[in-house]
Amino acid sequence: MLMKTITILKRNGSILSLTIILFFFPFSEKIKAFQNTTKESKKYDLLVDKFYESESDSTVAMIYAKKYLDLAKKEKDTNKIMNGYYFLSTISRNNISLEYSDSILRITRNKKYHSKDHPALAYLSKAILYYDNGNFKNALDNFLKVNEESKIYKNEYLLFTSKNSIGVLKSRVGENKTAIEIFRESYKFFDSKKDEYSFNYLTTLFALADSYTRNDNLDSATIMNRLGYKESFELKNQEMSIYFTINEGVNEYYRKNYTAAKDSLIKSAKEFQEAKDLPNLSIAHYYLGKTWLSLGQDKRAIEEFMKMDNVVQKISEIMPETREGYEVLIKHFKSSNDKDNQLKYIERLLKVDSILNNNYKYLIKNITQNYDTQQLIADKEYIIDSLKQEKTKSIRVNIIVSFISLVLVIFLSYNYQKKKLYQKRFLKLYNENQVVSSVQNSSTKQTISNIGISKEIIDELLEKLILFEKTKGICKLNSVCCFNSSGASPRGIGV
Repeated sequence: MLMKTITILKRNGSILSLTIILFFFPFSEKIKAFQNTTKESKKYDLLVDKFYESESDSTVAMIYAKKYLDLAKKEKDTNKIMNGYYFLSTISRNNISLEYSDSILRITRNKKYHSKDHPALAYLSKAILYYDNGNFKNALDNFLKVNEESKIYKNEYLLFTSKNSIGVLKSRVGENKTAIEIFRESYKFFDSKKDEYSFNYLTTLFALADSYTRNDNLDSATIMNRLGYKESFELKNQEMSIYFTINEGVNEYYRKNYTAAKDSLIKSAKEFQEAKDLPNLSIAHYYLGKTWLSLGQDKRAIEEFMKMDNVVQKISEIMPETREGYEVLIKHFKSSNDKDNQLKYIERLLKVDSILNNNYKYLIKNITQNYDTQQLIADKEYIIDSLKQEKTKSIRVNIIVSFISLVLVIFLSYNYQKKKLYQKRFLKLYNENQVVSSVQNSSTKQTISNIGISKEIIDELLEKLILFEKTKGICKLNSVCCFNSSGASPRGIGV
């Protein structure tokens, strides 16, 4: 089966494991990475299409992948050769898969062959394989390389894919607050492209809902689970709906709605059993055991924890939560004086602890040093660039403001000088008028005083004269009566 490797990758993860694997596109998503690069040649397109159509049969898919690789080698097309290796890496097992991925990495030692897809996809394929085998150390190392390459070549799809996987690993080691920020950021990206990357959108939604539960934001978790369940059908990915069902079952357990939790978990366990999704089946049994304990059904709880253990023995990856189930079993068999079973589960708990310690000790150390530190450095560089831009902008603004201020000062200075000039002219004219007026007033006063008649008598005579002129008609108002030096009257005026 073409999807055999992909299906195994899905099945060898628990709730969070599922998330990390589903982020690494199902085959339809993987092939999209190459469709834009194969349009120039219909024969390559045909092989890619056939490869995809054969997902249910890995033997047939292998034939098309090898034909693709052979054609690329014949035409000496290096980029397509790397595509061929990548296709083969996704449908091959363990060491063979690693060899195909390493073939890509050998080619990309020459920087001229670096692109948005390679070597990032080679690191991605290796990360998935290591994760599937429970080798979290190598998985994390390769996820970080995917993250680094996708940043360099601005491949947003792979960038958010790798971020989500790192977010899942952060959740594994209890860094839930930083994990949820990663999922929120990724959700925005995939939500805007959910028609194109519907599967990745749903798995991101799943991771976000799970993270809300882990951060004790149960109402938001329920909203996301309901949305995810609905969208699974609308986007024709019905197989994803069961994961939102188990997510909500766990959420209801933490709400202490044990009956609702029991119903969702029983349904989930049944479907995971049929699909042979063992890691998620172990989680369903674990939370069913805790739910039965909360309902006072100890016997049923012990049965579920024993089922959990049976599943855990068959998988390489162990979820930290399941450890508590072993503690319950040990306590139970100790109280019933069943030393054989008590010893059995003590030994199994020690094995679980050893595995968890090996995996998570490295994660706790390196997920902070290698991812958070890199992220801080990237943030620092971004802030420095922003400050430089702001400083440049500030300098420009200061220059403009200074220029405007200078023009304004010149303008105001000019107006001030002009105003001063007008003021001086006005004062000069005003003073001259005052001098003339003063001289005239002084002259009048001297004339009056020179004739030896007081001002009151002169005013009275003038008033009488005016009255006489009006009543006797000798002279019209405003007429001028002149006498020449000989005493004769002007012509035309009778006496």
